[in-house]
Formats: sequence, C-alpha cells, structure tokens
Amino acid sequence: EMNIPGLSLAIINDGQVVCHMVKGYADVEKKSLVDDRYKQITARMVLSHTAGFPNWRPDYDLIIHFDPGTDFRYSGEGYIFLERVIQSILNTDYKGMEAYFQEKVAVPFKMLHTKYVQDDYNISHKATAYMNGERLPKNEKVVQEFISASNVHSEALDFSKWLS
Repeated sequence: EMNIPGLSLAIINDGQVVCHMVKGYADVEKKSLVDDRYKQITARMVLSHTAGFPNWRPDYDLIIHFDPGTDFRYSGEGYIFLERVIQSILNTDYKGMEAYFQEKVAVPFKMLHTKYVQDDYNISHKATAYMNGERLPKNEKVVQEFISASNVHSEALDFSKWLS
C-alpha cells in the first residue's frame, strides 16, 4: 500500500525482542534482499570503528557502509548503537548506564572524578573556557544524559587510568 520495497522490523516488549522480520529488497534494481549484515556486528567492531556505521547518520536510516570487520570508518553513531544495545540488555535508562559505568569501570580503576552524567562536584570543578586568550561565556546548560560517544567528563589523571 505504501510502496515500500524492503523492511527490517524488530518489536521489543519489556526489553526483549519478541519479533524480528526481514522482508523485501534493499535495492530493487539489483534485486538485492534487505541487508542482514548487522548480524555480523560485534561490540569489538563497534569499539574499533570497523562495524561499517557512519560517524553520524543524516536521518533515521542507519546504513552499513561496508561488510563489518573489513574496513575502518570512525563512528560516533556506533557508540550510540552499542549504548542502546547495552541499555536494552540491562533493561535500564541513562541513570542505570551511569551506575553501570561507575561499577564496572570508574570504581575498579579508581577514577574518582569521571562521570557521563555530571554531578554537583563535576559541575563546580569545571575549568573556565578560553579561546585566543578571551574568556568564553559560561555555558549554563548541563547535559544530564548518558551519551557514550561524547559526554564523558573527566580529568587527566582519571582519564590516563582508563587509557592505560
């Protein structure tokens, strides 16, 4: 009725996939079926930017640009994808993700001042921003959300522990 050539559908109920269906064509002219390459993607591929995802998708379509594991393409979008997978597995929200990060990474590595979701301590200890010697206006907006691709708030000693 809507002339959609192909579809990949997953229905989630209570944090679990209860239905998955793939039908139709990814490319009608080439008669290529809807792409199942996403099943090949591992967390390691996402973390090493070899999953084939774009850096950021321009719309709602998440295109896989090459066979997973065969090439490199930096992808912030991949980190968000993996974050959503972990959220689904843990059946949690951004607050739960922060707690999980603290339990599994920050506390074991003694990263006392590293957060994704800022707290009063992190906010009050931020350095003043300068550009070309000029003080920039203070950004009063504090993002209180877990964003794996861009929202880690840390300091040099803590971050060096993570990198090591």
